[in-house]
Amino acid sequence: MLNVSVTSSTKEQLEQLCNKTIDNSQDFTDSVYISIEEREKVLDYHRKLQEQLAEIIQIITNNHDIGLSLAIQSIQQVARDFRKQVNLILSFFH
Repeated sequence: MLNVSVTSSTKEQLEQLCNKTIDNSQDFTDSVYISIEEREKVLDYHRKLQEQLAEIIQIITNNHDIGLSLAIQSIQQVARDFRKQVNLILSFFH
């Protein structure tokens, strides 16, 4: 479980984490070796991560600690699913 304390830098840390995840997967969306369906799945996970991040930032802004825990669990699940999808794509190259 990700432990996040609600501080003034939490929003920036979460944004950096989300952006790093998206940047690291950008090669997949630019690759000529993946199918359109795989590319669309990666882009869908990008969208989900950005939506979850926006929800977490809204919860932090409104100081809803209980909602923050649930939102963090939700974004963690999206990140795990995203990692599985990327690993599946990578398995086709090996």
